[in-house]
Amino acid sequence: MKVKSILNIIRVCLALLLFLAVQGCRKFVEVPPPPTQLSSGSVFADDASAAAAVTSIYTNMSAKGITDGPTCLSLLMGGYADEYVNYSSYGAWAPYCKDAPEGNSPGFLEMYQRIYQVNTALSGLNASNTLTPVIKSQLIGEVSFMRAFFYFYLVNLYGDVPLMLTGDPSINSKIGRTNKNKVYDQIIKDLTVAKNSLQDEYRTGGGVASVERIRPNKSTAIALLARVYLYKSDWNNAEVASTSVISNTSLYSLVTLNAVFKKNSNESIFQIQAVNVPNTSNLITQYLIIRPNYTPTNNAALMLISPQLQNALQTNGGQRFTSWVGQYTANATTYYYANKYQSVLTVQPNTEYMTVLRLSEQYLIRAEARFQQGNVDGAKSDLMAIRQRAGLGPVTTTDILDAIHKERQVELFGEWGDRWFDLKRSGQVNSVMSAVAVSKGVTWADYKTLFPIPQTEIDLNPALLPNNSGY
Repeated sequence: MKVKSILNIIRVCLALLLFLAVQGCRKFVEVPPPPTQLSSGSVFADDASAAAAVTSIYTNMSAKGITDGPTCLSLLMGGYADEYVNYSSYGAWAPYCKDAPEGNSPGFLEMYQRIYQVNTALSGLNASNTLTPVIKSQLIGEVSFMRAFFYFYLVNLYGDVPLMLTGDPSINSKIGRTNKNKVYDQIIKDLTVAKNSLQDEYRTGGGVASVERIRPNKSTAIALLARVYLYKSDWNNAEVASTSVISNTSLYSLVTLNAVFKKNSNESIFQIQAVNVPNTSNLITQYLIIRPNYTPTNNAALMLISPQLQNALQTNGGQRFTSWVGQYTANATTYYYANKYQSVLTVQPNTEYMTVLRLSEQYLIRAEARFQQGNVDGAKSDLMAIRQRAGLGPVTTTDILDAIHKERQVELFGEWGDRWFDLKRSGQVNSVMSAVAVSKGVTWADYKTLFPIPQTEIDLNPALLPNNSGY
């Protein structure tokens, strides 16, 4: 490797460390431009430096905030919906639809911090005329996917959100909230760019084919497109996109339940590699499983499966209940906890990666899309593919749509707020959460389907007003 390239990589890494340190303590509308090295053409002048800049975004996705720790989306949204019971004394969790204070605006600041990085990288990549074309195309596809990914969660958690497409804080600090339909349009546009820019196989940042599934490929972009089309009730496009992924049998297949969340599993479409911190618990599992010697009285960070989810799994989960749910007994009481991820210590080689997109969801997307278009037999066939893996027979109910939603509940529980989003888009959120609220002694109100824009951000940028109703 040329000395100039090595110096560029060192410069990028130092710049990114400074940039991320600054971001960690400032609000998103305050974040200054990245250091000169990051925004200058030198970072994107050669393949290695450009790849290093983009890789840093993945590193931050695997840090606490969005994917791991007490503020991770899977944990917060599972506790906010009807999946987990919060036995924790940790104040950041919002159990069972209680009012969401600013600290419980899940992922808002973290995702906008990443969007800043993505926008800066995208600007540098598009402006560069010295990168190898195939590397430039890949990196543009990766950051376009990531921007769509972050906006997908922002729009589903907050509704209308600021649509920021530049890394210039002088512009972003004055942007108001954008209609969610326009945000969805941008998500589809970014995913289309990603689909057309990425290769079929998985690759490293340097463009070399890889068995690792920690950077998006073409099917990753298509899989998220399928979900977006589902959420928009665009049934035909949802079916076409999910079929494209399901048909890619050279890369994807359903695997046994105990292998689903293993790193580089054939079921995985996109995974996030855990940050290794020596001598500490794996960040993936630290907040998503409960150690067998912990009880609700001696652990400060404890989320257990709710009675509602326990009943759904025991009724309709089949082997998923025994494979993906752990249990222990203390003081003559049996407790159940999510056990999809079972690797514990990072001092050992990681055997699991945080799975973001996987094949079984694509079958469930296609089942719903087919049903909505009148293809009941096709919907049943897709349902059967998932149920058979869990040791279950065909659905017997005539309410196929309800069967699909129930299958999603027991197949995708605890994954990236999927249950919460399903309750909202299916129109079940008020009935389900009203009953849950009564059981926990709190009050449910319709406005709680959206989280509030953090007040500190509104104070810095009044253009973000009005806030979501009720806050």
